[in-house]
Amino acid sequence: MSWLASFKQAQLSVIHELMPPRTSELRHYHQRSQQFFFILSGKVTLEIGGYRQVIFKHEGVEVSPHVAHQIFNEGDRN
Repeated sequence: MSWLASFKQAQLSVIHELMPPRTSELRHYHQRSQQFFFILSGKVTLEIGGYRQVIFKHEGVEVSPHVAHQIFNEGDRN
């Protein structure tokens, strides 16, 4: 993954990130931070609390603290 920009505070994390094809983050959770994933282009698969969903361009999903999550780019594009 390529980190393009980042803003992190105790309760909020905002990251602008480029995910190469067929990559993923490690499954993890945050103690205090809330995260919001907003997809700028393409689509990703986001697993939140054991449930997988496909998120498309211009859609977003919030992840609460203490909820395990993992993002995947299972496609052929960034």
